[in-house]
Amino acid sequence: MIEVFTVLTERMPTIVGSQSAYASLDPIPELSRVSNECDFLMLGLSAAEREKIQADYGITSEFQAETGTHIDLVGLATVVLPEGWLDRLVELKRPSGETVAYCIDIYDLFVSKFFAGREKDLLFMTGLFAADRLDVDCVVERLSTMTTSLQANALPERLDRLLNSLAKSNIERSIFDKLEEFKRSLN
Repeated sequence: MIEVFTVLTERMPTIVGSQSAYASLDPIPELSRVSNECDFLMLGLSAAEREKIQADYGITSEFQAETGTHIDLVGLATVVLPEGWLDRLVELKRPSGETVAYCIDIYDLFVSKFFAGREKDLLFMTGLFAADRLDVDCVVERLSTMTTSLQANALPERLDRLLNSLAKSNIERSIFDKLEEFKRSLN
């Protein structure tokens, strides 16, 4: 998947999907490695630039046919990110040290997956907890920043879905308890 990160050299992409875990975690979670798409947030592109990137690296591109991976361009209307996410970006670097992209940090990724709320997102979040890759206090702190956001009304329902997913996995009870406590605090 790293080849996807290096295809755009004129503009530095910001990776906002599960592939952003490449900058924060080592080893990379299996759910990030098996994904065949990389979500790029590239603000300020013209329509022509977007069309060219999609043609060259999108799902119907020759790049996808050759590598089995592709780029999805997303916007801020597509992805939910907590306030301050720009200040927490993590550089993704080649082994040589050259920065090839910026990635949202793992807790901003969690918030994004949390609000996307798809089954694959629940599996991703549950997998991170099961692999002991997240600090539940940091998760709660980041989620608490969303209590005054436009998405705040979705917090209880999303928490129920996450708690149900976590209940089916083998995670520490303390993680479950802290998330339940956060849910109760929303009332």
